[in-house]
Amino acid sequence: MKRLLHHIGFVAWTGCGFMGPTMGKIEGVLPNYGVGLRIEVQPRMNVRLDLGKNTVNKQTLFYFNMTEAF
Repeated sequence: MKRLLHHIGFVAWTGCGFMGPTMGKIEGVLPNYGVGLRIEVQPRMNVRLDLGKNTVNKQTLFYFNMTEAF
């Protein structure tokens, strides 16, 4: 059990996305936040399970991925 816990991590984030037809013409901002679980399946390879919410549309989304953003 101790070995399994060594490969599990948790994250929390906040962010902000910008929308518009061009880089110079921003027409909207989408603030967001969420929490996630990371499970290391081999060195430098994690399974990501994230639950995020945007504060404008009040949407809650679930993400599953096998890579890291950073």
